[in-house]
Amino acid sequence: MEVRETCKPAFTEPPGAVLAGIPVEGLDLPIPWISYGRPYYESCAKHIKEAFHASRVYIIASGSLARKTNNVAKLVDALGKENVDGVREGMTWSEILSITAICRKRKADCVVTIGAGSITDGAKLVVFVPNIPKDIKKPTIPLITIPTAHYPDPELCLTTPEYHWLSTGIRAVDHCVEALCSLSATPVSDEKAEKGLRLLVLGLLKCKAHAEDVLARHQCQMAVIHAMDNVRAGIPMGGSHAIGHQLGPLGVPHGITSCIMCPAVMKYNLKHSSSTPKIAHQQDKTQEILQLEPESARMLKVAGGLSQDSADLGDLLNMIIRALGLPMTLKELDVESDVVPKLSKRAVADFWAPTYPMPLWETGQLQEILEAVM
Repeated sequence: MEVRETCKPAFTEPPGAVLAGIPVEGLDLPIPWISYGRPYYESCAKHIKEAFHASRVYIIASGSLARKTNNVAKLVDALGKENVDGVREGMTWSEILSITAICRKRKADCVVTIGAGSITDGAKLVVFVPNIPKDIKKPTIPLITIPTAHYPDPELCLTTPEYHWLSTGIRAVDHCVEALCSLSATPVSDEKAEKGLRLLVLGLLKCKAHAEDVLARHQCQMAVIHAMDNVRAGIPMGGSHAIGHQLGPLGVPHGITSCIMCPAVMKYNLKHSSSTPKIAHQQDKTQEILQLEPESARMLKVAGGLSQDSADLGDLLNMIIRALGLPMTLKELDVESDVVPKLSKRAVADFWAPTYPMPLWETGQLQEILEAVM
């Protein structure tokens, strides 16, 4: 059977005027392309040869993928060993500096990552640095990220630990929920967030029930594009993201911060929404999206828990997170209550603290939210 590749821009709309609190006027922000439908190593080799005409490729790999699977070897074989200038694992600060020096010395003309998280972020620095003499300039070396952005191959994600896969998915759910509940939402942003939310919740529940469900993993990967589109378009996020940014330095992964904070922030907003009726309306709309997805509703019912008919949005999100077996309180992560004052002070200064339906201007507001999840 013929294997058909889909290759297209990840986003069709231009970025918003402010991206994650940063004005983007005058910046040339490239649109990433995505490819799926063929094995990642075949597509990657094809585009490196035909689109980038690269022949000195440097690969940065996840340690677990490199040591426990043959996924990196498949990529090297597809590219041709003569076209691979080096392969390294990991991405500490010292490794970033070392890899950058190697790429500059060997004049690498393409960097490929295979893995996720810090590897992807570190590689952005690797391709950025070689083109900085005195003035900052755009990178000239193309960066290809597998399997997170450019080649979302679901089979490659089967080795991702369940805890990380599901919690990262909830991070994308958080993007969709805060976009749908934003007072800056538009019909276009609502459509994207709704698509992402429907696909994500169903896909994550299926992945929890059947870890080898490749189609469900692909569904989650496609949903993340819809989720990120609104962030890129400048739809402001809110309290969940603002607090989550500050929990990261305490060792709480971003996906887990969303598991805990997104339901709590929704409940806080609803509790204080009497002067802004639109808050309750948007939460009801978001809740309806979740409840009217038949297969998701059936799987949640099987998972047990509270009645959806009596739940508010925060309760329903908690129900989903409980069904996925993910943490719901900071206490479960050994975060003690004595950090709340300092955490609140840092979170209130976050660029997304004041941009939500219930603007978070005071540390007392943050403390109320945090104390509810201790």
